[in-house]
Amino acid sequence: MDCFKDFYEYLESLPVPEPDDYTVDLTNAGISEEYFEKVDHASSMIVQLFDRYINTDNMQKKLHERIRTGRYKNRDDVKLCLMIDIVRCYYGLDHRTSLNTPEGIALLLLLAKLFREDYTITYSGLSEIPSSIINLDGLVTYISDCSDEIDIPSDQCVLTTILQDKYPSVDRSYRIALYRFCEAISEVDGVVSVSEREFLMALLRLDDEDVTNDIDIDS
Repeated sequence: MDCFKDFYEYLESLPVPEPDDYTVDLTNAGISEEYFEKVDHASSMIVQLFDRYINTDNMQKKLHERIRTGRYKNRDDVKLCLMIDIVRCYYGLDHRTSLNTPEGIALLLLLAKLFREDYTITYSGLSEIPSSIINLDGLVTYISDCSDEIDIPSDQCVLTTILQDKYPSVDRSYRIALYRFCEAISEVDGVVSVSEREFLMALLRLDDEDVTNDIDIDS
C-alpha cells in the first residue's frame, strides 16, 4: 500500500530534536495542567501496555496475516496500527486533532512517546516545543490515509481484530487503556455528549446485549 510507504518516508524525513531547533508555543491552546496530567498519564499507560504485550514478533506476524502493509514488514507496522486505532478514536469522538486544541496536544503527546522516545513533553515546556516534535503532527494525515486503505471497517480497532481472538486478556487491557485516553479527551469541554458516551461504551463492549463480553473498568 502506498499509504504505508508514504507514512514511513515522512517519518524518516523528520529530524531529531536539536538544541538549536526553533520552538513553537502551544500554551495558547487552552490546555489546563489538570487535563495535561490526565492525558499524559493515559497516553503513558497505552505505550507501556503496547511495549510490553502488543509490540511483539508474534503480533507482527498475526498483523501481516491480516493486512498488507507494502514493503514494510516489521514491528513499526504494529506501532502504526496503534496510531490508526487512536486516530479512529478521535473520529469516533468527533474531536479535532489540530495542535491549537487540547485534544490535538494529547495526540502529540502520544506521537512523541512512540516515535521520539528521547524527548519528553512537559506541561511547563509547552511554551517551547521543538519544531522537530511539532512536525510529528504531520503524521496524522498519513495515518488517516492508511486507516482508509486497510480492509478493516473504520468503526473497529485494528489491533483488537487480532487481540480479541488470540490474546483476549490483552485486548481487554488495551480497550481499557483506550477508554481512559478517550474519556479524558471527551471531558475536555466539561460535557460528555450522547455520541461520545456511546463511543466510550462501545470501547468497553457495553453497547450490546451480550453481558459476557462487558469490560468492567473498576476491576
